[in-house]
Amino acid sequence: ADGSFGPPFDHMALLVRLLERWLADVGFGDSFVEPLLLDERGEQQQVSGAYRIVNDSEDWLIMQERAESSWRPQYRFTLRPYELGDYVEMCRYHQTSPQSSFTQKRTCSRATETGRITLTGMRLITTAKGERHERLLADEAEYDAALRKHFGIELEQSACRMLIR
Repeated sequence: ADGSFGPPFDHMALLVRLLERWLADVGFGDSFVEPLLLDERGEQQQVSGAYRIVNDSEDWLIMQERAESSWRPQYRFTLRPYELGDYVEMCRYHQTSPQSSFTQKRTCSRATETGRITLTGMRLITTAKGERHERLLADEAEYDAALRKHFGIELEQSACRMLIR
């Protein structure tokens, strides 16, 4: 939100080499859901919006077009290879630190055919074709109903179980 980037190893994206080089990232929230061509410098349109890849020496940026045709950096990455173990410290932070957004509130999110649906705290956020709608849920009963309807999760007294769809 303040224009700065997170710490190193805060997130993992993957370089996939087929006939061309692709950037794949399935877990960055409201972002691209289909791989982006790494060597394409023009606009790459997806359901969630338009993206461009920009590079300046070792650092690469994913730029996402937002309102009024302005491009904003979404995240920075490098093509240096890393090991899975390099991510352990930040993974532990996200799972255990009181400062981590993942320990401060309940969050459930998934991509849809037209965008994304997210339940975070008591807010239900839907994004469809770039248009975002947010609604505050009234109580725990409405929260449970949204969790069941949009994610197939039914909370029980002592455990959670997934509904088979």
